[in-house]
Amino acid sequence: MATRVHTEPQAFGKVMSAVQPRLAVGYHSVQSPENNAAITDGIRKTYNGPLALARDLMVINLTKDTIKVRVAVVDDYVLPPDVTEAYKKAPRTDEKSPSDKVLAGKWDGYKPPPMPDK
Repeated sequence: MATRVHTEPQAFGKVMSAVQPRLAVGYHSVQSPENNAAITDGIRKTYNGPLALARDLMVINLTKDTIKVRVAVVDDYVLPPDVTEAYKKAPRTDEKSPSDKVLAGKWDGYKPPPMPDK
């Protein structure tokens, strides 16, 4: 399926050779060192310009004069912010039901199942 729906690396390279972008960015591929090497090798058969294969957390900083490709650094252990007093004091009810918008998208005659008792 993937080879019939996605662009082959050589075809991508051919298009990039015609377009001559400041940076060609390939994306939506299975990430592994072996796969990225095979994709790059295929692209390089038909394109020799600037190239990046996108991956999660990749950041591309673009200015009129430069393009910088980097990977964002994130904290893997981020805690949520403290709960505010306004949230603690907000009115609440034990009654639970889907919103009108959710119910409007349901099939005719659909009724949500009853919520289980505590």
